Amino acid sequence: MVHLKGATGSAGAHALRGMLPSLLAILVSVFLPESSPAADNAALSPREQLGKHLFFDTRLSVPEGQSCAACHGAEVGFTGPDGEINRAGAVYEGAVKERFGNRKPPASSYGGKSPVLHFDRKEKAWVGGMFWDGRATGKRMKDPLAEQAQGPFLNPLEQNLAAAFDIRFAFNRWTLGEEFCTKGLGFTSEQLNDVSFDMLTALGFSRQQIEDANTYCCGAMTLEGAPHLLAPASAT
Repeated sequence: MVHLKGATGSAGAHALRGMLPSLLAILVSVFLPESSPAADNAALSPREQLGKHLFFDTRLSVPEGQSCAACHGAEVGFTGPDGEINRAGAVYEGAVKERFGNRKPPASSYGGKSPVLHFDRKEKAWVGGMFWDGRATGKRMKDPLAEQAQGPFLNPLEQNLAAAFDIRFAFNRWTLGEEFCTKGLGFTSEQLNDVSFDMLTALGFSRQQIEDANTYCCGAMTLEGAPHLLAPASAT
């Protein structure tokens, strides 16, 4: 087992100085261009495997227990899995009991085929996007489905997450590659397949170091906590 130890200490900057060399070495692997898709159509590329893992991950809600698949059942074309609910109210309970969504879950099996919302002059009609209310036009990310997929995680009526990203989500066998995780980092297949496995903690980083790195890399989601932001007194 290879342990990558960061510097000790509670101060954010001090912890980051000891932690970043080994942390950033792994981040380079995360953001390298993805592997080419497998020749076998039945196989999944690394990015597709990661997407499948996230789609069925029940930890991505507060409280834990609700995945994307809870409202997009594979057995019914990736729409609401309960026929009775679909025929009646057509809304589903979110991660928090007695909180219900405000619309019927759309079938996500064909959502990726939708183009960016635009006006078709020949047809004289608006085409594309994911919803009539313009919530996911695709103009920001060049993909309507990608924009729509960001919504349920932070929606208090659905998965109810408080933040958009946690650096720990980037450290898994789908993003780093299983060979690198087993041969390079020394993890076992049992560890990598355990949904509760925290790779950064297993590498020797403390909870405070992980939180400091998360703020450094992902931001604090507030102006007051944003890294490198000048204090009002020193701003010019």
